[in-house]
Amino acid sequence: MNDNEIMDIWQVAPNGDWATADNYGGMLGVPLGGYARHITLARNADGRLECFYVGTNDVLYHNWQTARNNGWAGEHSLGFTGQKIAFGQNADGRLELFFVGLDSHLYHMWQSTPGGPQWSGAAGLFLAGVNEVAVGSNQDGRLQVFFNGTDGDLYTDWQTAPNGSWHGASVLGGSSTGYRSLALARNADGRLELFYSGFNDRVYRNSQTAPNGSWGGEKVFSGDFAQQIVVGQNQDGRLEIFYVGLNNDIYHNWQKTAGSDSWNGEEGINGNKALQIAVGKNQDGRLEIFYVGTNNALYHNWQKSPNGPWAGETPYGPDCTEVTVNSNADGRLELIYLYYQQPVRTGGPADNPPGGNGTQQQAVLVMNGPYYTPSDPEANQNFTAVIDITNTGNIASPAVTVSFNIDNDPASVSSTPVAAIAPGATSKVTTTINGLDDGTYQLTWTILQSGGVLSAQLVI
Repeated sequence: MNDNEIMDIWQVAPNGDWATADNYGGMLGVPLGGYARHITLARNADGRLECFYVGTNDVLYHNWQTARNNGWAGEHSLGFTGQKIAFGQNADGRLELFFVGLDSHLYHMWQSTPGGPQWSGAAGLFLAGVNEVAVGSNQDGRLQVFFNGTDGDLYTDWQTAPNGSWHGASVLGGSSTGYRSLALARNADGRLELFYSGFNDRVYRNSQTAPNGSWGGEKVFSGDFAQQIVVGQNQDGRLEIFYVGLNNDIYHNWQKTAGSDSWNGEEGINGNKALQIAVGKNQDGRLEIFYVGTNNALYHNWQKSPNGPWAGETPYGPDCTEVTVNSNADGRLELIYLYYQQPVRTGGPADNPPGGNGTQQQAVLVMNGPYYTPSDPEANQNFTAVIDITNTGNIASPAVTVSFNIDNDPASVSSTPVAAIAPGATSKVTTTINGLDDGTYQLTWTILQSGGVLSAQLVI
């Protein structure tokens, strides 16, 4: 298993438990094939799931189920490079992919036939700077795309007829100078509603005044602040937003009635912290959230009944950097995530032997960056080492210096003086080692002391 490897998990039955595969190091799920920085999961007109992703080499790829509820065809390149991706589905069933290119311009491409393997070339849709993009379908089937420009404005563009050409970008307007996360949903009455956070981290919404119509203007959620937002729709039609707060806690807010302009107000989902979040809908209508915890572990939480309260956080076990979810044709949820391997430190005795000046200790440091693949290792990373030093003797407050070294390279030596340590006390020594490429290193630290008996242990 390597960082950013694409992994696949699925429910064994609609609304049910999740498949496991112990032959993959105890990890849940199986490798889908390929490595990615960013992923999304669509469903074709015939019910087959299709995964789109930005590879660690910035190339856009896709992979699709060979039949509904079945296995996968394997990685195929779309022939273009990009940073961010989103998809929509045309009225005739053809998927359409929107992506921010490496030049930060917005492009789109589409299936030649519904569910087919052939795709058009990429066409420019907005030839200026773009950060984020979201796509939805109007009630009449016309696609509409929303994106935040690097100029700080919020834009929208739409098809002039179902499956047709595009109108041209217009400024949607808003009070923030710059926007972060965008999320889009369609109300029970057919009106689109856009949710987003500004560079001021406030949470906003804007909705159509009528299905397929104009927009009513920005409204702010009082007291809500977010880094990332997603939106789901309850069984009774009420929209519900989930977002990662500035403290990494997960919050939610929901319409009081379907299509209503009145919202409940922010509530925390107790004990749940996240870096990134996704939401799916079970066959019986219960919403289920999936998220990357602040420890990079994968978690989920679900409604105990449709439109109802939440069961509580449940860990999956694997570490990851991003997760996305969609429903199979038979109603089973399927989850795609990007595997993440925490940096590993092994080897070396736990403690220095008692003694005087110059006692040494070693450990093996394995660096796998967040976008690591065997063929595309990362460079110039930083590692922070933390060592606990305890004065186990009776010499009052010895003077201590800790010297760090990587692979016996004199250029890597760094020394950190430590304040006097009283008998029985412990002091933490922290140093950051810069400029490490992916690979394996020997980390050596040396305790330089004027007297006393010390014990030193690498804790991180």
